Amino acid sequence: VSHAPTSPDDVMRALRAFRYHAGTEPELHTAIATALTRAAILFSREVRLDDDSRIDFLVSEGIGIEVKMNGSLAALTRQVARYAAHPTISTVIVVTTRHALSRFPPTLSGKPIHVVMPPGAL
Repeated sequence: VSHAPTSPDDVMRALRAFRYHAGTEPELHTAIATALTRAAILFSREVRLDDDSRIDFLVSEGIGIEVKMNGSLAALTRQVARYAAHPTISTVIVVTTRHALSRFPPTLSGKPIHVVMPPGAL
C-alpha cells in the first residue's frame, strides 16, 4: 500500500475540520487522535525526541504536534523551540484553545511553526 506524503497543510486541515468537545487537555489529545485517524493521517503519540523532550504527536515527514491548554506562552515557546531544534522535526503545529498561547513567530530554529485553535474547543 503506498502512502502519499502528509504535509503540514493536510494536518492543519484535518485538525480544523474536526468538531471538538474537549474541556481538558487529555480530552483534546483524544479528539486530535480521532481527527488524524479520520483523515487517514499516520501518527505516533507521546514521542520521546531526547532525554528532555517528548512531543504529543509525531506525524510522518517530521510534523510534530504539541497540545497546550494551560501554562505560560514563555514556557510553551521554550518547549516548542526545543522541539524545532531537533533534527527529527520539520515543522511544529501548536494546538491550543487559548489565544494567549497562540502568539508564535513564523519560525523557531529555522523550522515553520503553525498554530491551530480547534473549532468548538472549550
